[in-house]
Amino acid sequence: MNLTTRQTIGVLFSTLLLSVFCACGSGSEVIYFASDRDGQWDIYSSDPNAEEEINLTDSPFAEEKPILSPNRKLIAFSIRKDSKDSNVGIEVMKLKEGEKISISSGLGTFVTPRWSPDSSRLAYAAGQVGKESYVHVSDL
Repeated sequence: MNLTTRQTIGVLFSTLLLSVFCACGSGSEVIYFASDRDGQWDIYSSDPNAEEEINLTDSPFAEEKPILSPNRKLIAFSIRKDSKDSNVGIEVMKLKEGEKISISSGLGTFVTPRWSPDSSRLAYAAGQVGKESYVHVSDL
């Protein structure tokens, strides 16, 4: 099959987006990533051995930038509930149960979640447009 230039660029761009928003653990068989294939950003899991992809966050909101906890039981991600980039939250999902926990609340931008080595805490940047940003740490 011969790909046109437009198709080739589309494949390269899709691959770049996948690599930017991909989370996988060392030794993990499952890959977690964000995709807008259904018209909005959602978090998916993919098991290469089973050749199966599952939409984990099928909701009307934009969920992006997953980061897997070191114990591989939780995944943190950003969530936008409106079209404003100045209003971004963070949620954590328990992978086994599928339960979502809202970590940030209120107006503002909460971004760049990072796990503690034991997966018991989540640090993230918080701020509002025109104001200082600071780091929060949440116990889970």
